[in-house]
Amino acid sequence: MLQRIVFASAAVAALTAAPAAAQSVAEFYKDKQITVYSAGGPGGPHGLYAQILGPSIQKNLPGNPSVIVQYMPGAGGTRAANFLYNAAPKDGTVMVSPLSGIAMTSRIGGSGVRYDATRLNWIGGAEIAPITITVMKTAGVRTLEDAKAKEVVLSASGRGSDSYVVPIVANALFGTRFKVVTGYEGIAGIDQAVETGETQGRAATWASIKTVRKDWIAQDRIVHLAVVSPEPEPDLPGVPLLASFARTDAARATIDFIAANALFGRTWVAPPEVPADRIAALRDAYWKALNDPETAKTLAERNFDLRPVSWQRLTEAVERMHRTDEAVVARIREIMGVK
Repeated sequence: MLQRIVFASAAVAALTAAPAAAQSVAEFYKDKQITVYSAGGPGGPHGLYAQILGPSIQKNLPGNPSVIVQYMPGAGGTRAANFLYNAAPKDGTVMVSPLSGIAMTSRIGGSGVRYDATRLNWIGGAEIAPITITVMKTAGVRTLEDAKAKEVVLSASGRGSDSYVVPIVANALFGTRFKVVTGYEGIAGIDQAVETGETQGRAATWASIKTVRKDWIAQDRIVHLAVVSPEPEPDLPGVPLLASFARTDAARATIDFIAANALFGRTWVAPPEVPADRIAALRDAYWKALNDPETAKTLAERNFDLRPVSWQRLTEAVERMHRTDEAVVARIREIMGVK
């Protein structure tokens, strides 16, 4: 499903003097269009963040190209990642706002994964986006311990997404009884299933609740069983980290590997082989957008967090995940049924 949102030209940026293949960055981008593909479905935080950042990116990028957002959900984010790596133009006119499992899925592999996250050009991230295992109170569970005694049906997108991986790993490591139903398109489809009672909850970003499903909070309809992140979520004091339930080094290493996904929740990434000066310009424009008072104001009005993650930190995190001990990765493959 593709849906387009176009940002009109906002300002004329200063020209850069650095040449790239006989063209400066400004000369290349003049009259060009940049397309950002959101791996999440319409209405979810991935696309909304991109829409908000777009005008400021445009304003701060030499050549002042237009910026549009299109949607490419599917296969738990793998569809968009495969497209970026294999089919997207490698000239700096196409980027992806991926799902948070992009680096994890690259390391785990599988028959449908056709990209290497270590070769992608990370542009930056707007937020650390923790996953919460969240259920409707009507499900009759209040803690992760309760979910060991009672089956809870969760909706998910593809098998490479956090919405699938987190609950099945919890089942394998901690004995919970989450029944995960896949095939829902984007967060809107996942949440619609919860809303209609087709499922009882989901494992997805906390931001997608606080910004899009605020009524669930206002009406006191939900309970969070655990947070999956490298660090506690300030908005959710008292909700335990999933890692706190681990009782062995192997279990902790497995959860730490998955929790690193939170760093990639609101990122932009470009294909390999894009000229280095264009990547540098995109990174600079993205970082300036995150520090733009108008961007910050708009994000705050939409109840979005702004916790920037540098491209250097993202690159280091990807490389660290790809160095994860093979025994840990093999265990996750076994749990996920990846051949």
